[in-house]
Amino acid sequence: MYVLDTNLVSEIRKVPAKKNPAVQRWLEQQYSDQLFITSITVYELEVGVQRLARKDSAQAALIGDWLHGTLLPGFEGRVLDLDLESSLIAATYQVPDPRPSADCFIAAITQRHHMKLVTRNTKDFLAMNIPLINPWDE
Repeated sequence: MYVLDTNLVSEIRKVPAKKNPAVQRWLEQQYSDQLFITSITVYELEVGVQRLARKDSAQAALIGDWLHGTLLPGFEGRVLDLDLESSLIAATYQVPDPRPSADCFIAAITQRHHMKLVTRNTKDFLAMNIPLINPWDE
């Protein structure tokens, strides 16, 4: 089973002509019930919508509609939350060097559920010792 990082979820939203073909192929080879997102990704996407709304309300509305009308219903029952165990795991990723909290939370949720993280930013997660897949490279 796989946890999709925020950059992969953002790739899903792109129009077909702009989607990375390797990512599209990888996604087409997966069973949807094996794909999960985290509440942290939902947070990151919602922050992006809220910030965009200050500059481009029409685009923010489109992305917000996609987030709430397509993505979240499509992943119903497959959004993994940050729980106590994941929080404790995430704290270990901050030593000896601090890392972005969102990355630590996503990695910890992935580890807690014994899944693989699908991301373009593998270098951000290498030190966290979780299984990684970069479909952009496949």
